[in-house]
Amino acid sequence: MSMTLREQYAAAVTRGRDLAHASQRREPLLPAPAEQPAGVVGRPLGEAPAPVADRVKLPRGFAVMPKGRVAQIGQLGGIAAHAKGTAHEWTVAEARAASRKAKEHL
Repeated sequence: MSMTLREQYAAAVTRGRDLAHASQRREPLLPAPAEQPAGVVGRPLGEAPAPVADRVKLPRGFAVMPKGRVAQIGQLGGIAAHAKGTAHEWTVAEARAASRKAKEHL
């Protein structure tokens, strides 16, 4: 049975998240519910939040996906844009102007 594009994307994202979570485990920010007093939400009073440098930032979206999959999604977007008629196609004059501009910044 062949997977649809949406199913393939969901599988890739899930697989990437699993890999990211396995390699970068974080400690819970709050104590377990049994240790937390009733009615308390958030961190206890007087306890400072963790510094930004100490927080683990997990990769998301395209950063989690294999590069080939990202390229495939980009290709499908380009095909869809051309089919819809909204894709940008460079004219010779635009290409020359862009080339000149790029050479100025070297």
